[in-house]
Amino acid sequence: MLPDSSMLKTLTVFFLACWLCACGKSEYESALAAYNAGDFATAYARLLPLAEAGDAMAQNNLGLLYKKGQGVPLDATEAVKWFSKAANQRLADAQVNLGNMYRYGHGVPTDYEEAAEWYLKAARQGSAAAQVRLARLYVKGLGVQRDYWEAMKWSRKAAVQGNAEAQTNIGDMFLEGFGVPQDYAEAYKWYLRAAEQGWVGSQHNIGVMYQKGMGVTRDYGKAMQWYLKAAVQGYAPAQSNIGNMYLEGLGVRQDYAEALNWSLKAAEQGDAVAQYTLATIYQKGLGIPADHKEALKWYQKAAEQGHAMAQYGLGSMYHFGQATAQDDITAYAWLGIAAAGGFTPAQDSRDAIESQLSPEDLERARALARELWDKYGNKESGGG
Repeated sequence: MLPDSSMLKTLTVFFLACWLCACGKSEYESALAAYNAGDFATAYARLLPLAEAGDAMAQNNLGLLYKKGQGVPLDATEAVKWFSKAANQRLADAQVNLGNMYRYGHGVPTDYEEAAEWYLKAARQGSAAAQVRLARLYVKGLGVQRDYWEAMKWSRKAAVQGNAEAQTNIGDMFLEGFGVPQDYAEAYKWYLRAAEQGWVGSQHNIGVMYQKGMGVTRDYGKAMQWYLKAAVQGYAPAQSNIGNMYLEGLGVRQDYAEALNWSLKAAEQGDAVAQYTLATIYQKGLGIPADHKEALKWYQKAAEQGHAMAQYGLGSMYHFGQATAQDDITAYAWLGIAAAGGFTPAQDSRDAIESQLSPEDLERARALARELWDKYGNKESGGG
């Protein structure tokens, strides 16, 4: 019995679909091979027709090329377009990428609610990357109402898949007592899981716990070991802490040259604590000739990030005219915001200067302090 025309049409469509899928898979694999070989132009040329034909994975990868400017001019708007096409086909990776674009305002205005919606779509499909990003939004209350229970729920879903960032999130929540009783031992357990996967943030956090004896016996040697694991990967906070350990001789022989070396690595990445340490080394001449010009430079960089002790150091240098013209108006302003930011020794220095200023200069100093506070005040620690 011969098949009727409708069956013939169905079979024709079926075999055509199979043929197209096979061809598409071959083209897609060759596009990935070109990408992995660094031939982004060829990868783009092979992905484009697949993406235009509706292949969601090709659309997502085309979006990545536009996002990174690989093989095409960097174009966040075009990246959003292709991510959207794939995301609307329920491709979880594309939903995560689209969520990231809304989260950080790349190619679209920042929209935390939209980011949360796309993360949720992917998270419900089991995407660990989406689950951990959604958890972060719940912790910070961005686009969703702050909810530590939801943050923990989604972090655990990602963590059981071995996601190191999620394991770190859980460690953070136990460390700070966010939505759970504060438990350093539990925090350590989760940090260790992530650290053993090479997650630098957790490696650093374990170092901090050993240095301070939080949930573990204080052990400067083990702190240094964990800091080094993160530091050699370029993690600035770990480099900064190593610098301080050499500066203070904690678990290692005191070595100002090593303190300078590690602090400089972190300071050049913008780490405010390291910038402050570096300024102190230069100002006091620890292991090197004192260099007030360098000290002033690094105090300034850290002070402008809200580091209250650096603001105090900077104010003091203006007061004493070290590497800069003596200027008690500027000194008063920096000392004032250092005091308001929680560094109480700055208050006495500020008050001593205040007693020497004329009413006119005091008004100018207070106006400058208000301006500096708005820009650089450490508002999390004090003042307002």
